[in-house]
Amino acid sequence: MNRFPALVLLLLAFSSCNRTLLTRNTPPCKFRLTQQALLLANKRWQEVSIEARRLSDGAMPNTKDFKDVTGQFNPSDLDDVAIFDAKGTYVFDEGPVKARPESPQVYEKGTWCICKGGSQLILTNGPAITVYDIIELKEQSLVLQLQRSNEDIADTYLLTYQPF
Repeated sequence: MNRFPALVLLLLAFSSCNRTLLTRNTPPCKFRLTQQALLLANKRWQEVSIEARRLSDGAMPNTKDFKDVTGQFNPSDLDDVAIFDAKGTYVFDEGPVKARPESPQVYEKGTWCICKGGSQLILTNGPAITVYDIIELKEQSLVLQLQRSNEDIADTYLLTYQPF
């Protein structure tokens, strides 16, 4: 059995009910309501595409190496919503379809900020810090890149969201 799809399910921060936050040793940034932050704030962002790439040690990245894995997720995962408010807090909401009826509607909340000259989105949930590279942030689209390295394997995810 190919373990890559199962790994993707476990690692994606915005697309599963049970969150495994991926962290880097990055200090939290201070929230500022910049023009870029205003593009993200006060919208309900829903994931529309998930792409994954795995590189072994020494392999050179290529954008063609990404594989669309959106279809491997349950509808109850894909209708989840990320909401970022203009005060620097966020919530992950289950959306209309829950995998388990007993699951809380809001299953994660914390603080957010955009830093590194607008190139990173940082989510802080208690002691966990998740760092996303911002590939695109426009009025109607958000594309984030999440990297995860383990020994000689590097996984990269492209997560595309649209407001609704």
